[in-house]
Amino acid sequence: MENYQSTTEAAAEIRAAYKAKGWNSKQIGVRAQYFSLGSSIDITIKDGRIPVGEAKQIAEAKERIHRCEVTGDILGGGNRYVSIRVS
Repeated sequence: MENYQSTTEAAAEIRAAYKAKGWNSKQIGVRAQYFSLGSSIDITIKDGRIPVGEAKQIAEAKERIHRCEVTGDILGGGNRYVSIRVS
C-alpha cells in the first residue's frame, strides 16, 4: 500500500524539484487546488527558456488517477490531476 501524500505536499515536492533545477517562482508557478472529490496541481511556465517537457515530466510524476481495471474509466473521488500551461 502506498503512503498517502496530500496535494499540498506533492506541490511542495514539485517546487523543490524545480528549485533544484535552478528555476524560481518568477519563472514557473505551482498551485495546489482542492475541489469536490479530487484535487489538482496547476503548473504555469512563465519563462520560455524552461524546457516544457522536463517540467512536465517532474510534475506528472505526482499525478494520481484511479481507473477501473476492466474498462479503464476514471473513477470518481480521490484523483489528483496535473496540468501544465505556458503563459
